[in-house]
Amino acid sequence: MPTLEAVKIRRYKKVTGRCYEIAYRFVMDNPEWLLIHGKLDLFDFLGKEYVNYYHAWARKGNEVFDPAHNCIYKKEEWKKFKPIEIKIYSIKEANLEVIKPKWGKCHYGPWENKAEHTT
Repeated sequence: MPTLEAVKIRRYKKVTGRCYEIAYRFVMDNPEWLLIHGKLDLFDFLGKEYVNYYHAWARKGNEVFDPAHNCIYKKEEWKKFKPIEIKIYSIKEANLEVIKPKWGKCHYGPWENKAEHTT
């Protein structure tokens, strides 16, 4: 998997179930990237329960950071997961969402309504 010299990637021992948190932290460390909340179709890789898999990732230009693999993909390679971008956040927008009082505590997402998650 490719890496980029000017990009900071933290190392995590456990990434399972933490995509929203890790994608947010990545954008905090690399504020020129956008935070994406969306869906992936992972049927070909993991089976039918992963057809509309809610996920978070980061994107800048031709690169996509995937927190599940803690690595950077080229956009063309990322397309194999059939990504659907539901909501795109700048770091400023993401920071405002994380601390919204309605969550009661720091909340990494998803922040969208379930109705917005249907395609």
